[in-house]
Amino acid sequence: TRTDGNAYWNGGMYISFEKALQGGHDRFLWLNDDTHLVKDTLLRLEHTLNTRSAISGEYAIVVGTVQDRKREKATYGGVVFSSWWKRTTPQLVYSETEAVACETVNGNCVWIPVAVASVVGNLDTIFVHGLNDFDYGLHTRKAGIAL
Repeated sequence: TRTDGNAYWNGGMYISFEKALQGGHDRFLWLNDDTHLVKDTLLRLEHTLNTRSAISGEYAIVVGTVQDRKREKATYGGVVFSSWWKRTTPQLVYSETEAVACETVNGNCVWIPVAVASVVGNLDTIFVHGLNDFDYGLHTRKAGIAL
């Protein structure tokens, strides 16, 4: 779908996700256009989802941690907030060896099962560019779905 160039991140994601939700898929991948995946990323995301689901019997969203290729430092992924009153200061959380629970997500690399998307739905159109990935993660948690 073409836009006038003013869709920004959220507008483009909303349009794309809306079409994908109608396509009969069983998984959805949010992936920024400047994100490069390592060889086995999709397998690792799916393995994490299946392991989590097998343990808890429930679905979850799995967030991939993204790193700066030059500095080899983690930059985006799942986040937590240092306290309930500091909701404007997200802290990236991740482990190289195991899944770590988070409170919300950066939308750079997100693996969403259709069962979760059918509960949470699409992104909210109130946001133009940023924050909608955080909002989606918060709505997911509010629905009782793990991140």
